[in-house]
Amino acid sequence: MSATSTPVAVAHAAAPRRLRVAGFWRRTAAALIDLAVVVPALLLVRVLLHALAPAEMPPLSSKGVDIAIELYLDGSAVFVAWVLLSISVALLYHTLFWGLAGRTLGQRVLKVRVVDVYGDQLSLARALLRSFGFVTGALLLVWLAVRVLSPEHRMVAPFAATVLVTLGWLWAGIDREKRGLHDWLAGTYVVRT
Repeated sequence: MSATSTPVAVAHAAAPRRLRVAGFWRRTAAALIDLAVVVPALLLVRVLLHALAPAEMPPLSSKGVDIAIELYLDGSAVFVAWVLLSISVALLYHTLFWGLAGRTLGQRVLKVRVVDVYGDQLSLARALLRSFGFVTGALLLVWLAVRVLSPEHRMVAPFAATVLVTLGWLWAGIDREKRGLHDWLAGTYVVRT
C-alpha cells in the first residue's frame, strides 16, 4: 500500500495544502514500535499488582494465557484492576503524545504525524477521542482472543474477531484515504513528514 496525496484544507489559508498520507505498512510498523514501548509499562503494572496481591495475580512465569482466561472468567478484582490500569496507560501514552507532540515515539521513528482534517496538530480532546477509538479496537481484539481460547465460544469469536479487525485496524489498508476507523471517529489523518 503506497502513500497517496490527500488534500487537507488549512483553516486560515486561501488554498488547501496537499499532504502525503502514510500507508498501512508504515503505520503498522509505527504501532509495533509503540507496542514495544507500552508493553514494558504494562508488565511493570502487572508486577506491582502481583506484589500487592500475590494470591490473586500469579507471577508472569505461571500458566501463560491460561491464567488470564481463568482470571477473566472468575472476575478477579486484581485482574480487572490490571485491565483498567493497562487501558489507562495506553490511553495516556497515545493521548499525550498525539496531543502534545503530534506523534508517538513509533511515528517519530517512521517520520509520520497525526493531524486533524485541517492539517493542524491535534487538540488534547481530539487526541483523547482518537486514543479511545484506537485502544478500544485493540481491547476488543484482546477480549475476542481470550474468548477464542474459551471452549464455549470457539465458533463465534473467530468470525467476530475477523470482522472487527477488518473494520477497525485494517480499514486503513483498504480505505482510499488510508484512514482507520479511529481516524474517521476523531477526524484525523496520519501523514508523512
